[in-house]
Amino acid sequence: MLKKVSKNTVAAQVINQITDLVKGGSVKRGERLPSEREMAEQLGVSRPPLREALRALEYAGIIETRYGEGIFVKSTVFPSEATSLFSSLLNQYTLEEMIEMRKIVETAAVRLAIQRATTEDLFMLQVIHNRAQRGIDSIDTFVECDLAFHFAIAEVARNAILLETVQTMRNLMSEFNHELLSSEEYRVSALEQHGIVCDAISRRDVGEAVAAMERHLGNVIAMSLRQQLDHNRKTTAKRVAVNLTSLT
Repeated sequence: MLKKVSKNTVAAQVINQITDLVKGGSVKRGERLPSEREMAEQLGVSRPPLREALRALEYAGIIETRYGEGIFVKSTVFPSEATSLFSSLLNQYTLEEMIEMRKIVETAAVRLAIQRATTEDLFMLQVIHNRAQRGIDSIDTFVECDLAFHFAIAEVARNAILLETVQTMRNLMSEFNHELLSSEEYRVSALEQHGIVCDAISRRDVGEAVAAMERHLGNVIAMSLRQQLDHNRKTTAKRVAVNLTSLT
């Protein structure tokens, strides 16, 4: 039975519990794990950090997702570097480093996508953008569309290593991304920027597409810093309020 975890280093604790189940033989190779909903309830966590943990486990080859069937144990043999791999994936990089790397990788993806996109690819990008537009009032729907849009560009670039790099970075940032997109202001801004990128790719305008993607990811940094400042202000205000109360 899975136990509730504290909110500190949630993904890492989820990974530890699932690996303990596998190592202990509670679930065997080829067996199905509980659904995301069931695991989130048993662990007492939200979906974003749970998915972050599951993606790290999948990246390491421990589990696999079979669409329409569920999540299954792929291997019970843990490589010796598995612990350090999870630690690196979850803790080694700062948010600013990951966004900076995303700029490098995703602008490269845009350049290749413009060269290699078929008419069907361009249509798919537009379909994803239109769905995001219709689902802008739903945080979960928009988060899914945001992820799909960036993955689609990497897929259209038709470079397997580049695609895996984009997916790994986005998976590492999933909890942060969900929190950022909980802001209606940012969803509106992201939708507008996606539209510019999509239009520039469809016109095969490399300069505009790359510039638009750079502006979009620059906005991610700006919004994250703003969120951090807001959080710090609220924390300071609470401390002041507590101190004033203790003086009365």
